[in-house]
Amino acid sequence: MKNRSLFAVLSLIIISLLSSCGGKNIEDIIPKSTSFHFSRGTEVYITEGELSDSITTEIYVPGKIVTMDVTSPVKNDFVHINLAEPTKSFFEEKIHESFLGKHITYRNVLGAQDIKLYLVPDVINDLKPGKYTITFAVLDEKEEYKQKDMNITIVAKKKK
Repeated sequence: MKNRSLFAVLSLIIISLLSSCGGKNIEDIIPKSTSFHFSRGTEVYITEGELSDSITTEIYVPGKIVTMDVTSPVKNDFVHINLAEPTKSFFEEKIHESFLGKHITYRNVLGAQDIKLYLVPDVINDLKPGKYTITFAVLDEKEEYKQKDMNITIVAKKKK
């Protein structure tokens, strides 16, 4: 009798666990290819000097990251940097910090499967009105290359 009740309880637990998955396989949840998720979408409109929060970009790669290139406007110029290699100057170090944070280095990017990048208000708020494109490009160990653009339009402040 004890064995039957134990079997019934275990069966009930297994059935409830299976039904809680919603019929999804683990392969349905984990992307099979490189994916980009932008916290504010790929078309962003910002009033000049008024961005208060960082814009985040999350990138998932099924293999390990070999290169993580970002082309971005900085003070009305453009910079191109590979976040998966060591910095070569103080300027590059500051760019790394603005995208990754102070405590994350290229070692955390190289070989990673997912990474979160930040477009900080200091960088975006320095931009003059106009349209800018930020390009994120990643190459993984399986030689899968993907690139995605985010377009940012800086709108002039209305004069009072």
